[in-house]
Amino acid sequence: MLYKNYLTSKHWRDKRKSVFSKKGYSCSICFSTQELHVHHRFYRSKGKSILGIEKTGSLEPLCGRCHLLLHKYHGFNFLRKSFFFRAKNAVLMGIPVDEAIRFSFSRGYYFLMVNSFKKQRRLDHIL
Repeated sequence: MLYKNYLTSKHWRDKRKSVFSKKGYSCSICFSTQELHVHHRFYRSKGKSILGIEKTGSLEPLCGRCHLLLHKYHGFNFLRKSFFFRAKNAVLMGIPVDEAIRFSFSRGYYFLMVNSFKKQRRLDHIL
């Protein structure tokens, strides 16, 4: 089945509703509730397509902007759940969404978080 066709199927609509009811009606990264999508963390398992048999755990609710940025910076690479955890934490620390998504996949994340933490400590000291 073509991916485009799958996204219009009743099965996908039901799966999508299930993801939102279990994980919430907000983006897993920036918490937006606008223009929500459901992202596949991976499309294949053991060399076979998972379309139609994917589990809710392999799907993440994302807003359109985060979804677009995710594919812009990471293509269609497999993303672990920890990626979404790191990106969400970066956003909570005040790091812009595009930087959080770009760096949360690599070692750059740790550099980003340490610098953000140091900047916050300097601000706290001044205030």
